[in-house]
Amino acid sequence: MKGVRLLFGLSVLLGGMAWARPAASFSRSATDFVKSINLGINIGNTFDVPSGNETDWGNQRVTRSLIRLYKSKGINAVRLPVTWGAHFDVDDPEHRLQPAFLDRVQDVVDFCLDEGMVTILNIHHDGGSAGWPKEWLTIDGVNEDRSNQILADLWRQIALRFKDYGEPLVFESFNEIRKAKSHPGEDGQQAGQDDWGGKPLYCKTVNRYAKTFYDVVRATGGNNAKRYLIIPTYAATDYEPSCRAWAHPNPSDNHVMVSIHAYEPVGFTLCGEDPHYNREEFGKRFSEVFALFDEVFLKKGIPVVIGEVNADLRFYDAEKTMPNDADRVNWAKHYGYVAGRAGCPCFLWEPGGKLGMGLIDRKNLTWTHPEVVDGFLRGLKAGRKSQTK
Repeated sequence: MKGVRLLFGLSVLLGGMAWARPAASFSRSATDFVKSINLGINIGNTFDVPSGNETDWGNQRVTRSLIRLYKSKGINAVRLPVTWGAHFDVDDPEHRLQPAFLDRVQDVVDFCLDEGMVTILNIHHDGGSAGWPKEWLTIDGVNEDRSNQILADLWRQIALRFKDYGEPLVFESFNEIRKAKSHPGEDGQQAGQDDWGGKPLYCKTVNRYAKTFYDVVRATGGNNAKRYLIIPTYAATDYEPSCRAWAHPNPSDNHVMVSIHAYEPVGFTLCGEDPHYNREEFGKRFSEVFALFDEVFLKKGIPVVIGEVNADLRFYDAEKTMPNDADRVNWAKHYGYVAGRAGCPCFLWEPGGKLGMGLIDRKNLTWTHPEVVDGFLRGLKAGRKSQTK
């Protein structure tokens, strides 16, 4: 697939002869499209590194072999988080992306597609709480018009580069956009603080950005006129205010999905210290979250993509010699079952290594916690099978 750019250049030399990657018809609804995803994985802590160097957070350059390692496990979808801020100038009126970086991203997208992966490409740490200009896709009440224009300019360039790519390439508008810490907040008392809860003013701004993304991508034509698109909730959270405030940019378009980072239960996956799986307690939380998804999105024909999920490695002993992989496996099977029954594809967050949420030694291309991945696969399969009963 590296020949895409060469063939494009030849088509220009030959008088504009069109060349297009073989493409499916995009005839399926987004709900039917996501049924083809067994389990997805994020190439985390790589292209999302804000410095612009994919190895600065300790990982290797992405190779085709890494994608084949995913495939060997039964994973058939990849989310490629990309931070673009180091690769253009915010003061450039056209916000032109560095060609070499866009070429490199395209190479990795091609690796994924060549291996039969559904591939999600996004804008990642450009949006966050640090604010302008470090995280330029901001909610601060000051730079939002500039942010909106940059978003439009970047997505126009990205979409044009990939407009002839087929069904398996999906665009995701942005990541976890939230209030900048410089913003005093709706009540004037939130300066210096994150907001993850989904206040109305912040959700309105995220919906505005989402509409810009949608309009720009669709306007570039080619397969982008019908490409499957993903738009997160405010901060990509599963909190009820964020979910209920999410706005479809064009309700007549059934090729749009919502992305949610449902690290649930948060006390087990992210914040707490208890290494133990509690089936009753976790089941209650899963029921609450997926019932909300069903009411707000699924019953309206809007698929929910769990764009990030995993659980931090914990230990049973103070000396940290006894990892809680058994409990993580039970959690993964339970989570996978509920998500599979709901029809929500899941993408594991994978930052590399064996600690935290790491699942792969990327230097040696070996799985560090294969049993967690297997647990998710088993749970998802069982959940999908239960739909037919």
